[in-house]
Amino acid sequence: MDRREFIATLGHCAASVPVLSLLSVPAQVALAREVHGRVGAVYRPQALNPHQYGVVRRLAELILPQTDTPGSTEVKVAEFVDLLLAQSLMQKDTAHLLAGLEQIDVQSRAEYGGRFDELKEDEQVALLRLLDAKEKESVQQKDDVGGDGSARQTFAKLKALVIYGYFTSEVVMTKVLKVPIIPGRYDGSVPV
Repeated sequence: MDRREFIATLGHCAASVPVLSLLSVPAQVALAREVHGRVGAVYRPQALNPHQYGVVRRLAELILPQTDTPGSTEVKVAEFVDLLLAQSLMQKDTAHLLAGLEQIDVQSRAEYGGRFDELKEDEQVALLRLLDAKEKESVQQKDDVGGDGSARQTFAKLKALVIYGYFTSEVVMTKVLKVPIIPGRYDGSVPV
């Protein structure tokens, strides 16, 4: 991933969360670094209850699993999302996301007869693909049925927050991207 792709990725993620979209890319990176810096070795969720935290952690694992690069669990994306919800986002945005997590369980029960965390992995993946397809269809039709707090919109926001947390983590920025976010300094007086 080059610098432009990284900036485009952050911009897309920020567009899903109104407060983040108000920040410049350097400010988004600075906020992410600050939030990542507050995640300790032993972590207790602050905004999410244990069930919600487990769902966010599992969603993050399904979105960005460990391959030849670190997975979301290794870079503590669920902890990042929880801290962002607890300390950095507006209460209204946090409340909508928490309500949407409940709607994901409602959708999960309707489709497969159990809460999201009780489903088999293939059922979880199928549900997330369904929610993703519904969100893409809604965006294409410019249809906002479901409003904030719907399962499909919540999954879209969570996916954006997971990607934001993943790509701004120190491990990913230094070992996976291997590119400076801000290019080196300008020196106009270089001998030729």
